[in-house]
Amino acid sequence: MLQSTEPDQKLLSVMAPPPEIYFKQYTKEAVLAGTAPPPPPPPIADFTAFGINHNPDDPKSILAPLREFGVTQLYTDAADSIKELKKINASLLVNFLDLLDILIKCRASPIRIKKLEDIELLFCNFHHLINKFRPHQALETLIQMIKIQKDQKLKLVEQTNR
Repeated sequence: MLQSTEPDQKLLSVMAPPPEIYFKQYTKEAVLAGTAPPPPPPPIADFTAFGINHNPDDPKSILAPLREFGVTQLYTDAADSIKELKKINASLLVNFLDLLDILIKCRASPIRIKKLEDIELLFCNFHHLINKFRPHQALETLIQMIKIQKDQKLKLVEQTNR
């Protein structure tokens, strides 16, 4: 945060304010009283996050293919993601055990660097596959929240009808 030495000038920042500013505004009392600020609207036009331009209408801008980052993709786009996650997980375990074996036998071996690069590639692919499930996870979370709210409202209606 950029700070000024003069007392009458406000603090300026190119970053978002720290989270403390936000969570102090959303207390139970403020939410119940309706004085909490409304959430920001979802982005309609292109926006930049962490230096990367995103278009909300283009799903590839949210989860770009690994090739765009210069990482080798170890699976095909048409492959079953769950099966691929299991394969990569098994490969990670085998490669980790191989790395341990290499470190036990000869720490200075150049093979360990290659093994570390293999593990890094596997983790990048694993992480990318997991991120493909994020929209589904968000949808399922919303469905569960709505079901809980529905049950709470039905219980409230039953209590008031008694």
